[in-house]
Amino acid sequence: SIRSRLLIDKFMQANVEPKKRYLNMYLIGRIRLGDLRRLP
Repeated sequence: SIRSRLLIDKFMQANVEPKKRYLNMYLIGRIRLGDLRRLP
């Protein structure tokens, strides 16, 4: 439904910063492992 979609969008926006931090940590981890070339 539209209402639950709006709630999900709000939730996603609220979680943008933690997601960015997680993605950064993930990428740094991949780079440290020398595994970056295998990223999809």
